Amino acid sequence: MKEIHIKLLFIIFLFISINSNAQLITKEKKDSLVSKVVRVNDKMYKIMQVIPAPIISYSSETNWVFGLAKFQGYNIKKSDTISRASSVSATFAASLDGQMYGVFSNSSYFGENKNILNTFFDYEKYPREWYVINSSDQNKDYSELVTTNFISTYVEYLRQFVPKTYIGLAYHYDNYFKIDYPKGGLLDSVDFFGKEGGINSGLGLIVQYDSRDNTFSTYSGLYLNVEGHHYSELIGSDYNFNKYIIDFRAFTQKKGFVIGGQIYSESNFGEIPFYNMAQLGGSYRMRGFYSGQIRNKILVDSQVEIRKHLFWLVSGAAYMGVGSVSKDYPINTMLNVLVDKMVYSYGAGFRLTVDPENRINIRFDFGLGYDQYLNRYYRALFFGFSEAF
Repeated sequence: MKEIHIKLLFIIFLFISINSNAQLITKEKKDSLVSKVVRVNDKMYKIMQVIPAPIISYSSETNWVFGLAKFQGYNIKKSDTISRASSVSATFAASLDGQMYGVFSNSSYFGENKNILNTFFDYEKYPREWYVINSSDQNKDYSELVTTNFISTYVEYLRQFVPKTYIGLAYHYDNYFKIDYPKGGLLDSVDFFGKEGGINSGLGLIVQYDSRDNTFSTYSGLYLNVEGHHYSELIGSDYNFNKYIIDFRAFTQKKGFVIGGQIYSESNFGEIPFYNMAQLGGSYRMRGFYSGQIRNKILVDSQVEIRKHLFWLVSGAAYMGVGSVSKDYPINTMLNVLVDKMVYSYGAGFRLTVDPENRINIRFDFGLGYDQYLNRYYRALFFGFSEAF
């Protein structure tokens, strides 16, 4: 399905203008032209702190889509100079055909960095491509446009128990209350687990180590997050399964370059519905594949990215990744899963700094994905705030 995205790029140049004052200009003379520009930029910066960026897109499936997006870094208490900057983001968009989606997330650091509270809410009534292939060893690539009506939310609270190390609890709730498949299509004619939707309700335990110097754009440090979630009828779930996630990241600086690496795995055991399987691709990992283009119960992927400040508020990045999915963890086929079924992604992008104090960037990435089993290339363009990892 071809989709034309029209982003209002003038908003980016406004962001550049309002943030460049502290970086590029020093007030030397009150009555000089330079100082007047600085004062104007100061006022614009304060205005843009609360004004969201517009989103406009068009596709044959949705007609015109209009929306707003906002990302904001902030400090809960100015007197707390130890806690990291918190962040809040929100996106809402609606089409002329009545489809819509809204996403809200917040990450709060408080109590001298000893407490972390993450919240997320997503409502969607919007057509998305569902790829029928569930691993990269299938002999064809088939997708259909499926309109899902769902609500998803989670809450995480972590408490520091030794320096840079946290332990916490999580609750996750999904409700796919209506799924519309194309009439007469493949997904409409075949049965698969979770086809009618339903509720996923699960509790989780999280252990996290974090020595990164900044969460929005990391220059150095380590990050390790290990979590396990249990979904059960006892806590209101229609499905019974366990989900385990391991996320490791490392960053260093070499001669003006920032080098970052990530290894990520997700494992699901039990009655996992199709829409909740581990999904390869998206704007954060395996860029080049759209999220869910390849999915299954088990996923392992990794990526390396090199970032470099170029000039003014502009930086560049280049990255590559490898990943694979599988339905299980058999020892005798592990090599086959990790090598023979591997898919690849690589690409490049640029960043525009919109908040120098907190190192928040607007990110544009163009990725290519290659599936060696199907001998096919895929392309994807991503836009977002902060780095991919």
